[in-house]
Amino acid sequence: MITSASIFLENVVFHAYHGVLPQENKIGNCFIVNVRLKTNITSAVETDDLATTVDYADIYKVLKEEMDIPSKLLEHVC
Repeated sequence: MITSASIFLENVVFHAYHGVLPQENKIGNCFIVNVRLKTNITSAVETDDLATTVDYADIYKVLKEEMDIPSKLLEHVC
C-alpha cells in the first residue's frame, strides 16, 4: 500500500515586497514559487475521505501569508 505522496504546486505567482533597494519595497516584484510537499496519505487511501487529504487551498494560503511578510533577503523568505 502507498503510504506517502508528493504534492506539487508549480509556478504560483505572487506580487510581494522583498528586497534591499527602496524601489523593491515600494513597487514590489512578481515572484514565482514552486513547492513540493511530502505527506502521509495512509488515512486517505484507507478511508477514501476527502477530509483526510491535504487541501491545496490551505497550502496556497500559507504561501501567500509568508510572501506577504516583507523581507530583505529571499533566503529569509524561503
